[in-house]
Amino acid sequence: MQRAHMRPRVELVVPAPPADVFARVRAALARGGPVQGQMGGSHLALNLRESERHFWSPWLDAHVREHPEGAIIHGRLMPHPSIWTFYIGMYAVLTMSALLGGVFGLMQVVTGTGWWGLIVPPAALTVAIGLYASAFMGQRLGADQMDQLRQFLDVALSPDDA
Repeated sequence: MQRAHMRPRVELVVPAPPADVFARVRAALARGGPVQGQMGGSHLALNLRESERHFWSPWLDAHVREHPEGAIIHGRLMPHPSIWTFYIGMYAVLTMSALLGGVFGLMQVVTGTGWWGLIVPPAALTVAIGLYASAFMGQRLGADQMDQLRQFLDVALSPDDA
């Protein structure tokens, strides 16, 4: 059974040097279709065109490196960078809320002025679990598009497409 990842990985060995990998992807992008991309240095970013995109649509962010057999592509499928930033920001806010709420609640208990601050850490944990689950729901919604990006990469890099 394959373990689910918050940002699924893509690892692909291509029997061609990195320069050829970029040339093949560039040629496949030039033919048009629903996938668009940007390349620079050893970096490759693929996503869907605006007309095909939803807020849960994935982006493939990858690095191409030399490998004894040619080139290796290490990548991650992830949400749009602004969505990913939102998730990280929410986790930071929830962590700080839980810590401050816990400290405040303990101070309340020690001073005998109440205990309601101790409600904040479990509430923040509950919201964090919901946020974590929502990432997998987004993956489920974007599964076809993740397959589309991966299939584009496979077709672009196939030897008979060179």
